[in-house]
Amino acid sequence: MTNPGGIGWLNEGCNPHHVIENPLYEGVNMLPTYGGLLDPVAADSILVADPLPNPPIYQNIIAALQALSNASGRQGEEVRSLISILETVCPKWKISLAMLNEHIRTTGETGFRLTTAKVFAMEGQDEIYDNNAHTTQRQIVIDVSLSSFGLLLRQMPHIYSLSDKIPQQPKFESVFSSELQRFFNSIIRARAIANADGRAEIAKSKKELIRVAMEVGEMSVIKDVLSMSLDTMKHLFTIDPVNAVSAHFDDVKTLMMEPVYDMIQACPELYGFTNSIVHSLDHVEIVDRNSYNERISLGMLTSNTTARVRNPERRQKLI
Repeated sequence: MTNPGGIGWLNEGCNPHHVIENPLYEGVNMLPTYGGLLDPVAADSILVADPLPNPPIYQNIIAALQALSNASGRQGEEVRSLISILETVCPKWKISLAMLNEHIRTTGETGFRLTTAKVFAMEGQDEIYDNNAHTTQRQIVIDVSLSSFGLLLRQMPHIYSLSDKIPQQPKFESVFSSELQRFFNSIIRARAIANADGRAEIAKSKKELIRVAMEVGEMSVIKDVLSMSLDTMKHLFTIDPVNAVSAHFDDVKTLMMEPVYDMIQACPELYGFTNSIVHSLDHVEIVDRNSYNERISLGMLTSNTTARVRNPERRQKLI
């Protein structure tokens, strides 16, 4: 959604970035706001009202069409019909953009995102960075169609893969969330195979289906955690993550995140976490409920699902 100058038609006339004054991570203080749309919006809000401002590019298109609509005859009628269609689909289009911004902030824009300094260094330059953020190549130019947007929104969050152009920072949320996403996708694929074969005994046992899913791909951390959880922490599976129709990835992540976090904090080496990850965990900012609520609108991550005081001496760290 950007041209070689780093602007792009979608961001014409608006600020494509929102800078957080008090970021959660040092050096990572910028959120994407495609179309200038920042506030998260519920998917069903379109049924109630149009809560979002019109992006400048849309206003310019409508103004140009209105100038043409004054023409007499069939041409004017066709232009006025086009304006009516755009006004009808615009609210849903803005909801889709807001959902895209929210999806990027809550998945791709965590410990895997580039620092703000590197993002600014890339803008308007004929280069990109590799995983080490020092090798220059040609700039990425993406042409996104409306059909591509529709496909993305239908797949979110069931299909999500990390870009190999983004350096991976050692954060617990990043390591576990990415492995949990792959695990969730593996369950969906295993369930589809089991349903296709009526003789498959695996379709009768959720536990066995989860065991099969854990054997797919490289998921060392979550594999060790869930292997122990299957027998000792049955409450992790009180919500059925196997039913891909009714269960969403965020539901599964919320269900598993807190107990798994406690397990890893108790013995991080057991689950393959390096010293740098443990060090990062130990220096995560501790916040109370009020601070957490204040920072939700500033780009807090969805993995930060719980902020509560366990006892007067110990407050839970946000992941």
